[in-house]
Amino acid sequence: MDEPRHSAPPKCSTYQRAWGSTSARLPIHIANAFYVAAINGGRHVAPLFAGATVFAWSEVLARAELPGRSDVGALRLRTVATKDRPCHDFPLKSGSEDDPAVVLELDYWVLLPL
Repeated sequence: MDEPRHSAPPKCSTYQRAWGSTSARLPIHIANAFYVAAINGGRHVAPLFAGATVFAWSEVLARAELPGRSDVGALRLRTVATKDRPCHDFPLKSGSEDDPAVVLELDYWVLLPL
């Protein structure tokens, strides 16, 4: 999953949402997700031991509307966790190899209120 990196932290992203004739630019706060709907895949990239500090960043990969629901939407997220390395530069790969600080990569869908 090699997608382009973002220049701003994806912890609070925005997306364009259209409902009928109404269109609004809304903030997405992934902390509001209330249900993990599916886990597409994940990798434990490296071991983690006591005493390490875990940092993480998340990226919105896709969004979906749920048929018959106007109060709930779905987001596909990638969360990457690192050990002893802040995530201001979104570490994942170093060339074709995994970044040495990455310990976990998880691809999943969450539901959140609109």
